[in-house]
Amino acid sequence: EDLVKTDTVGNLLFDGSRDKLLTILHLLKPYIKTLPDMDKFGWFYKRNMSLTADGVFTMGSGLGNIDDLGLMTAWNYRNRSVYPGECGRIHGTYGEEFPPNSVYQSDITLYANDLCSVLNLKRQKASSVRGIPSVLFAGGPDVFSNETTCYCRNSNNCPASGVRDLSLCNGSPAMVSWPHFYLADPSYRKAVVGMNPD
Repeated sequence: EDLVKTDTVGNLLFDGSRDKLLTILHLLKPYIKTLPDMDKFGWFYKRNMSLTADGVFTMGSGLGNIDDLGLMTAWNYRNRSVYPGECGRIHGTYGEEFPPNSVYQSDITLYANDLCSVLNLKRQKASSVRGIPSVLFAGGPDVFSNETTCYCRNSNNCPASGVRDLSLCNGSPAMVSWPHFYLADPSYRKAVVGMNPD
């Protein structure tokens, strides 16, 4: 089989792409209980229409205090992720429900379970969506800054700012950044031939 595989975006994202190694591993699933139930590869394979793919979120209902509405206190029954210190504290919202007064805050914190961490978004401006008043919040250069070494597996070998190593989070050699390395160290864009973001 070739080192590089070509497939459709639909297969690579949602429908799953056949892989000989995964097919063999899937046959071993009855004997090795810790293997994930994945017969194909896809970044979001088996996640569409799934009630359990994102795990269990514990969050405030607003019943005792309306300011707790939608604020997370745990994910999969734990109040800490894999990261040490403040980086591992599970807090913020999941992004689907917010306390009523959050539009007046200077920033909003979202917990992203795929990153095992939070994203801090800063208030930009008042806006409107189809005539409905809204507030625009956006991530800045600090979101994937590696000045906080608790996101690095080896503090002496952190990637340049703008990219976060997720290997500690999900056990795979993956990195995440803003699209096209937006706000990242220029070395990333220079390493990709033909990338000229405007």
